[in-house]
Amino acid sequence: MGKKGAENMEQLKNIYMTYERELIAVLQNAKPLAGWFGISNDDPRNAPCHQKFYDAVGAWVGAFTRENPSADQAYEAVMWILSAAAENRKKPSYWYYLATQSHVKALLPFLGRERCAELVKWYDKTYPRRERLPVNDELYSQMKKSAK
Repeated sequence: MGKKGAENMEQLKNIYMTYERELIAVLQNAKPLAGWFGISNDDPRNAPCHQKFYDAVGAWVGAFTRENPSADQAYEAVMWILSAAAENRKKPSYWYYLATQSHVKALLPFLGRERCAELVKWYDKTYPRRERLPVNDELYSQMKKSAK
């Protein structure tokens, strides 16, 4: 991967690291019982860092696709985004990482049928259907279409 590709991946990784730091700070600063029963204004699940993270990944993917990445560059980005949730299953960021996978749909056209077919198999093993959110089911359907 060239210098530009490496810089792009560093930017993406920094978005995830920044989110992790912000989420940890939100959770550490939350009042005891904040968010219980979903009636608290200071519920950590409603912290702005979640939307900021989601939007930042979306903006990164948009900028990345405008650079017309190679199949290898796109695949590396896709695997980074898709693997993040699996690698953080026990962390509070898990569900947000899972939701952010929806941005991968924009990268699928860069991958080709074979890689999309590989992704379908990998995704089936990594994210059982019972764990998926509706956005993940949408992504999965798009991966299957792209693999044909």
